[in-house]
Amino acid sequence: MAPRMHAPPLAAPRLEHALVVAALAVGPSEVEARAAAVPTDLIASLTALGATFEAETWGWRVFGRGLGGWVQPTEALVFGAVTPAALGALAGHGFVSVVTGPAPALATALPLLRRMGAATLDPALEQLPLSLRGRAPLLPIELRVVDPGQKAAVLLAGLHAAGTTTLIDPGPADDLEGLLQQFGADLAITAAGGERRITISGSRDLVGCRVGATP
Repeated sequence: MAPRMHAPPLAAPRLEHALVVAALAVGPSEVEARAAAVPTDLIASLTALGATFEAETWGWRVFGRGLGGWVQPTEALVFGAVTPAALGALAGHGFVSVVTGPAPALATALPLLRRMGAATLDPALEQLPLSLRGRAPLLPIELRVVDPGQKAAVLLAGLHAAGTTTLIDPGPADDLEGLLQQFGADLAITAAGGERRITISGSRDLVGCRVGATP
């Protein structure tokens, strides 16, 4: 990587999304973060999935496992504010994981992950704690975005789908889209009629990179 530029560190949830995406990438990533902003539960959970984190004075060096490379955890996972995105990534792994802790509402995200092939052991459950059984590969879908959590879950699941997943988004671009592009995801955006059409294709490896405060 090129010599470090001392950009302001990331703020959550962009920091937390960056750590999740880095844990899915091939090769090392560098994620800048203030010590006070370190999401310890998130790092512990991603470590339980097989990623490696090295604390540095400027943030975290992350060694990811690659798409589909997470390992089955032996403990309950806590992802906090980025639970929808993490569930989307877990959905693309063929094992059962238990997710708990505080999280945003999941009622719009979980039905879509089920459509893509994942399952919760209690099919009626729309909140934590829950047990999620993933599938590899997932099925691509098309949907209209209704909230950020749903969008984050489907974008991360789309990385693990056999084909192209399409999201029709009436809202503005967000940090997660930019992060995925920065890590090399096969993600394209077109605008028409006041909406954005986001397509993401599975099976392309993410590549570790440096993530600063701005895209």
